[in-house]
Amino acid sequence: MNRRQAIDAFALGRFDPSRMPGYGAAMTPRKLPAGIQTFREVREGGFYYVDKTAFAQRLVEDGKHYFLSRPRRFGKSLFLDTLKELFEASEPLFRGRAGHAGDHLYRLGYPNREVRGALNASLLGELAPSVSAQSECSRLRQLLTDHDFAGVERLLRAFFASVPHQWFIRNDIARHEGFYASVFYAHFAGAGLDVIAEESTSHGRADMTVLHDGGVCVFEFKTGGDAKAALAQIKRQGYADKHQHSGQPIHLVGVAFSPQERNIAAFAVERL
Repeated sequence: MNRRQAIDAFALGRFDPSRMPGYGAAMTPRKLPAGIQTFREVREGGFYYVDKTAFAQRLVEDGKHYFLSRPRRFGKSLFLDTLKELFEASEPLFRGRAGHAGDHLYRLGYPNREVRGALNASLLGELAPSVSAQSECSRLRQLLTDHDFAGVERLLRAFFASVPHQWFIRNDIARHEGFYASVFYAHFAGAGLDVIAEESTSHGRADMTVLHDGGVCVFEFKTGGDAKAALAQIKRQGYADKHQHSGQPIHLVGVAFSPQERNIAAFAVERL
């Protein structure tokens, strides 16, 4: 019996493993999964299983809508149950199979803008409990629409000043640009705006780009540095060039942070 004949026989429920090359006394006989329609029972019960997990992975990664038009008893129900276990992250069932994730990295995203905004606003509320994060984010959105960057600076300065000093005990978080950049990101994402962290361009990466009703803002951050130097870097590297076609106002924003003050040290804005 060759491989093609074995597959056909398996599909029809008439597969005889003793007719396969290499079958011998050392091979442990397995039961055929006749009538079994769940992937877990097949895997945990020690039944014969023709590995289709690679096809399951391809279906997930390569398309959106499928119509499974196969005759009865061709394994449709078992395959759909395999997909269910895949989406439920039943990782032990896939060990040793082609569809096992192994070293693959899967990155989770937000299902929609509302969830992203609510999550980031919630994080801001945890960081500074005395601040009303929802109203803060709503206010920020209006300031951007009005191109009131002095107001944006005041709002963010007030937020940093509201972060309890206990957050800075026994750590050096105030020295790291990532802390300040994360607070900026959470504010703009919490306002329901399109925020691109570390946006790639042909000459490097802008620290943050914000797309809003009033235009485009490109940010560059410096900890212990100079806001004007950050602004100069945006222009020198052409970080905003890719948005020139939008026809909307583009603002370049350089922000310097002071680790000693744990706040914004300087804010420089220029409109293209």
